[in-house]
Amino acid sequence: MIQTYANVSASLKDIRPGHPVARRRSRTMWMILSALLWVGFTSIGNAQSLIAGWDFQTAPGTAVASSPATPRVYNASFGSGTIYFDGTNGSSSWFVPASGNTNTELNGFGGTTVNAGPGFSTVTSGQSSLALVGGAANAANGKFAVFVFSMTGKSDLVVSYATQRTASGFSAQRWQYSVDGVNWVLVDSITTIPSAFGTVTLSTITGLNNIATAYLRLTCFGATNSTGNNRIDNIQFNASTAASLTCGPVTGSPFCVSADAGSPVSVPFNFGGTPGLSNIYTAQLSNAS
Repeated sequence: MIQTYANVSASLKDIRPGHPVARRRSRTMWMILSALLWVGFTSIGNAQSLIAGWDFQTAPGTAVASSPATPRVYNASFGSGTIYFDGTNGSSSWFVPASGNTNTELNGFGGTTVNAGPGFSTVTSGQSSLALVGGAANAANGKFAVFVFSMTGKSDLVVSYATQRTASGFSAQRWQYSVDGVNWVLVDSITTIPSAFGTVTLSTITGLNNIATAYLRLTCFGATNSTGNNRIDNIQFNASTAASLTCGPVTGSPFCVSADAGSPVSVPFNFGGTPGLSNIYTAQLSNAS
C-alpha cells in the first residue's frame, strides 16, 4: 500500500549536512537541490503479521502422522512456506522406517495450545505436534531441517514456536538463516529446552529483509537415546511490511541561503508500508556545491 504524507517543508538553514553548509558564513550560497537532497525514513515499531505458520493439523498445511506415515515435508498451515526433512533444499535426510517406528527420526505426538496463533488448531490429542527423535545411535544429532519461505516486501522476521524435550532428547537447538541456501548466519542457539511445552522466540532477523527466497535452518544436538526427542508445535513466522520511500521532484531551485537567512523548500514524497507512531522522516543535503 502506498500512503502519501505531508511534504517535508523546512528552511535550508535547518537541513543539516555534515560539511561547511551547516557552518555560519558571511557570504551567500546558491544551491541546486534537485540532485543534492536526500530524504530518509526511519521505521520504529511497525506492526507485524503472520507470513507462515505450522500447527501440523490445519489444511491446507501438511498434517503430521505417527511413524511410519510421518511426512518429511510440511507445507505451512497458514501463509506460505515449507519445512524440508527429505534431503532437499539444504536439509538432511531424516530417517523414517518403512514400517513401525523403530529408530525413526520423525514422529507425530500430542501437541499444545502454547504459542497458537489466530486460527491455529487447539486440538492437543493424537498426532498434533512434530517430534524430532534421536534415532539409531542418535544419528539425528547434527541433522538439518530447512524452512523455505518468501520475505518479499517484508522485514524484521520474528520466529516463535512451542517446544519441549524428554530427558534423553536433544539438549540444544541451533537456528541459522541464509539468503542463498549455501552460506549460513547464526541467529540463536537454544540450550534451555523445557520438559513441558514452552515458547521460544528467536532474535529478530533483519538479514532476510525483502529476500524473495529465504532459508532458515534448524539443527538439533545432544540426544542420548534413540527415542529421546524434542516436540515442536505452533511455529509462527511474523514480519513487518517493508517500508519504501519515493521522493518527488523538488521545484523552485536555485535557492539562496545566507549566514542569517534560509530559503523555504517543499519535498514531496510517497511512503509505502505500514507506518508506526514514531516514524521519522529526515531530509539532508549531500554537499555544499
